[in-house]
Amino acid sequence: MTGMRPWEGKRLGRDLTLSKQYKSILNKITLRSDYKIPARKISRGVMLSRYRASNRIKKTLGVKGKEEVFLPAEAELNSITPGYEKSIQPFYLGDQIDSFYHEDKPAGKLILDAKKSAVLEDGIFMNRRKIVSVSATRHPKFAWVELPYFMDGHAYYIDPEGIDPRYLVAILNSSLMWFWLVYGAKRTHGKVLKIDAEAIKLAPLVKPDDRIGSLLIRLSNEASNLKKARRGFLDIWKNYSEYMMSESVKLREILAEDKKCSSEKRLDDRWTSKTAFHSTPEIHHKSFENLVIEADPEKKSIMIYGQNERGPLIGLFEIVFIKKELMLHVYCALNDPYAPPPITLAGLLNRNIPILRPDPAKQTIEIVKAVSWDFRNYVSAEKLKPHDFRVFNGEALSIPKDLFSIEKGLNETLEKIDFVVFTLYGLSKEEARTILNSLRFDSKYGQEVIDHLSSIDPRSAVEELLHREWGISEHEEAVCNHEHDNC
Repeated sequence: MTGMRPWEGKRLGRDLTLSKQYKSILNKITLRSDYKIPARKISRGVMLSRYRASNRIKKTLGVKGKEEVFLPAEAELNSITPGYEKSIQPFYLGDQIDSFYHEDKPAGKLILDAKKSAVLEDGIFMNRRKIVSVSATRHPKFAWVELPYFMDGHAYYIDPEGIDPRYLVAILNSSLMWFWLVYGAKRTHGKVLKIDAEAIKLAPLVKPDDRIGSLLIRLSNEASNLKKARRGFLDIWKNYSEYMMSESVKLREILAEDKKCSSEKRLDDRWTSKTAFHSTPEIHHKSFENLVIEADPEKKSIMIYGQNERGPLIGLFEIVFIKKELMLHVYCALNDPYAPPPITLAGLLNRNIPILRPDPAKQTIEIVKAVSWDFRNYVSAEKLKPHDFRVFNGEALSIPKDLFSIEKGLNETLEKIDFVVFTLYGLSKEEARTILNSLRFDSKYGQEVIDHLSSIDPRSAVEELLHREWGISEHEEAVCNHEHDNC
């Protein structure tokens, strides 16, 4: 990732003894709150006593291939016969939800008794305005989901009533709410947040006003679409790599071959121009809580950091590539969403890199070219743009066409959301810095948030952000809100 905000959940501080400063901030957040989600609007996912169906049950149900089937109760298992009156619903797993993002493709099928299904279909699972959250997570994961979305009891569903779900999702995923969940609600178990119905019910929310509410809705839209674009790019890369590759080799083997090419003066056969360890040899096999991968497209370099709880980022290894396309290819492989995340530098250097033969340094670029071409079609087909109901300043707002620009835009959007939420709750620059530091963000993240909060009047800074980003006047905003209400 090019930015340093921990999208995948970096860390929680273990020491929950509250300082006077923390208590003051929490009190300020609570006093500013004028809305809480009613308990009756919070539902839990489907309770499953048996998670995956056996092959015998799948055969009885007529399910073929490797598709998974999920069943909710033992009593229903016993009643399944070839003539079983059933209802089939799309079923999703917890790792398919992230902040501002949800996967569209189900993990499998949920088989329900037809009568039970009729009751569930009448409720929150089919609601087009629902918010879905994951209960056990490293960081808040709330997503607005329009699709029919059945999950198990580890997920919670929120009916936002008359409030735009994108507005609530922006607040619930913000650093401010993360801080409140850790230190206010004290919903942590070790390094994991436990966001249950009680925590959701007590969350100190603020009703939207027209200006800030509209801005958060737009930023929430943008974060959602940028996350979807990022995942789409990596999925397309994965598909083309598997289809086009001659074989896969470990990253360390590529680096070793480059070293050999350099010694033999075969410079055109190299992927890289430089590699450098930024640590002692002993750290090569040291386990880290997180490995942070940062790309610099201008330098054509990838920097790998290690990070442990309560500690700073530790520079481990740097790779400088000859061609930007090869850097992007390796970067995608290191961020493969389907591969288990490594915890050591040695593990990361053992990551398989798809290549084309002969002449991998030249031929493998064709994979990246195919991905970039197809990604443009994907963006058009998915109709991805930062705001789905309006074109501003006479120009359509579009998703960046390369992964690095997408990640940069996503990080900036998350910073803006934090800034607006801090302003909404009336927090000062020092209080915002305290929150970001408490969550152990790297200092590279949030500087724009702090800079904005240095303004004499943060509200005017929000107005400036509205105008600078989209050129919206108060009259245009009123027209925009009217259009959104009717869409």
